[in-house]
Amino acid sequence: MGWHFLKKIFLYYFFSFIFLCLGCSVPRNDASSALGRQAISDAVNIALSEEDCTTAITLIEDLYSSENSDNYIRLLRASAQGCKAGLGNFFQFTGKLVNTTENPLAAVPSEGAYFWRTMAKLFYLEKTSSGATIVDSTGLDSRLDGALKATDALLASLKVPKTAVEFANQINTSGNNFGSIKASDRTADSNLYLMYISMAAIGILEDRYGYVSTTPPDKSTFKKGQKLGATGTNPTGWETAVNVDNNGCTYVASILNLKDAVGNVSENLPSGGLKTALSTVSSILNSFDAICTAACIVCGYTCDGCPIQLRNRNSCATDASSTNDEIARCAAAKIVETIDTSTVIGWVGP
Repeated sequence: MGWHFLKKIFLYYFFSFIFLCLGCSVPRNDASSALGRQAISDAVNIALSEEDCTTAITLIEDLYSSENSDNYIRLLRASAQGCKAGLGNFFQFTGKLVNTTENPLAAVPSEGAYFWRTMAKLFYLEKTSSGATIVDSTGLDSRLDGALKATDALLASLKVPKTAVEFANQINTSGNNFGSIKASDRTADSNLYLMYISMAAIGILEDRYGYVSTTPPDKSTFKKGQKLGATGTNPTGWETAVNVDNNGCTYVASILNLKDAVGNVSENLPSGGLKTALSTVSSILNSFDAICTAACIVCGYTCDGCPIQLRNRNSCATDASSTNDEIARCAAAKIVETIDTSTVIGWVGP
């Protein structure tokens, strides 16, 4: 064995040791360094590939909240929280959405829009209590938390500088994830995933506040079990403007964010099942602009379509007396009333 060969072996292990030690000086979870951020991102992607939502969320949250957050990190956060919301497998959900034979979407006279039933079906969660099968309200609340946090991250994934976002469209202006409620301010990837997250929020809230009933859930049809948001002391639920609470406002905001996102991305989708499915959904949701316009007139205001601020789930604050909040509650209540009562585009049930 020659000297030159031994020298090469020595140098190989020597420099390997040096590089290993240098690598040790960069903590894998150090969000302040590019290598650390990449390591965190890689770990999140691995967790998501295994549908390990909890680990993905734990890994991404600090980085998302830091000054090092960017659009890629925001999409990772949306994916992690979306996993918690019930969208752990993006492609599997898309497959269900385009299978309109099993999961119909269209509006059928006297049967209403099957879209609402399908959203309730796809995000349904149940549990057994005292031997009876009931809607899992605790689990749905946890899923909703994921959907809302995912929404915030997606609204912050901008393609324009935040200085270009009109004041009326700004949201979450403090912190490191400034956002916009206007779809054209956001990236195509953001709007694409926001479609799915909005569907999750709609389905979760329907199961939580509309599908529930005193009898075992009817999983054969997924028809509405009660008026959306109804309680013992509030039988009309969110149909009444003063009773549109945060959940009611979130429901309507999710519908309008879905409407905007579909309109933003569908024209760029290739022909196929997804484009066809979204066209069906769009035809239903686009009806709400005229409904909002009419509602504003009844309430003594003027609005051209559904008010932009209603895309913000906090725009209906019932403890606020601002004109914008009143307009938002008025329009939200009319959308809910339409879904509750229309046999053409509504969610058929009581």
